[in-house]
Amino acid sequence: MSREEANVSSGIRICHICSYYNNVLFHTLVSAQKAFSEPTVFFFKPVHTETQYDLPGIDEVNCFTQADRFLFFRKERKVYDAYERLYGDRTFDLNYAHSLFANGYIAYRAYKERGIPYVVMVQNTDINVFFKYRLPLRSTGVKIALNAERIVFASESYKNRFVSRYVPREHRAAILSKAMVIPYSIDDLFYDDTAPVKTAPHDPCRVLSAGLVCENKNQLAVCRAVERLRAEGMDLRLTVIGKVQDQRIADELSKRPFVTLEPFVEKEVLKEKYRSHDLFALASKTETFGLVYAEALSQGLPILYSRGEGFDGQFPEGQVGFAADPLDTADIAEGLRRILAAYPALAKNAVPAADRFRMSLIAERYRAMYDEVLRGRKA
Repeated sequence: MSREEANVSSGIRICHICSYYNNVLFHTLVSAQKAFSEPTVFFFKPVHTETQYDLPGIDEVNCFTQADRFLFFRKERKVYDAYERLYGDRTFDLNYAHSLFANGYIAYRAYKERGIPYVVMVQNTDINVFFKYRLPLRSTGVKIALNAERIVFASESYKNRFVSRYVPREHRAAILSKAMVIPYSIDDLFYDDTAPVKTAPHDPCRVLSAGLVCENKNQLAVCRAVERLRAEGMDLRLTVIGKVQDQRIADELSKRPFVTLEPFVEKEVLKEKYRSHDLFALASKTETFGLVYAEALSQGLPILYSRGEGFDGQFPEGQVGFAADPLDTADIAEGLRRILAAYPALAKNAVPAADRFRMSLIAERYRAMYDEVLRGRKA
């Protein structure tokens, strides 16, 4: 087999259909694939929103109203019309839809009307909003998945929840045959130098939680768990870093003398914050993946993560940390207690475990997937 035949994804023309492109998760994923593909980003947004990118290869289109969000098919029709206006005379080898519903429906129509194959990724909003609450759309979601070449999940837990709860039994084998788990990557700066291995926590123990300060990120639950352990005689301090979206939560956190609330910081600073703390705890109510967990591991921190959400299942329980029910303060406290009891072993495992989230490794998994899809189409 020639080198060209072995790497059929080389120079692949791929359109990334992505309504979330302003999120670092998505433009990092696209950037990592530029070495072996020719990506175009179809970044669709509501009307009257400002342009965020003025760069070649990123088509930023304002094509629907806020009211259209409540009428799924009307909104998707407007978005697809914009897609056709832009790309009616262009041919892509593949569409990559960065969510199952909002983005996947556009890829599905392009497949049905123009024969362009597509890959789709299932996100937090697909499972926790569309499938959970918008019942009339469930069959549409399954149809989009069934017609995709591959279905990508950031975690095993999301794949299992999607298949067991929302895919009819007669379609499960077909869905599982094309399902793949590929996590997101973290910025290369977290691998620039190797973090020192921690052998024991500080006294007092320094707990870090990073993320948008809001109801979903659930920092108050971690705070109450730390408060519970402090009442038992364990000396823990909590640092919460993130932009404040919900001032009520920020005010509640600030009332606790053992809590330090700090504003959003750039990754270079955050890297040092990780290193100066002992463990990382975030009990999000819903989470597609959670880059901060992987970042914390890369800097040597054991982690507490949400049971059943995006990071759960990345590693066996107890290898780098423990899962906890985000709605159960006692369970979060128990997770922290277990981390401290097994601290040396967890900390030793953290940095090596984070290697799997390197951008180059994730990009190579995408290259292999595209090769497989394109070979299958040519066979």
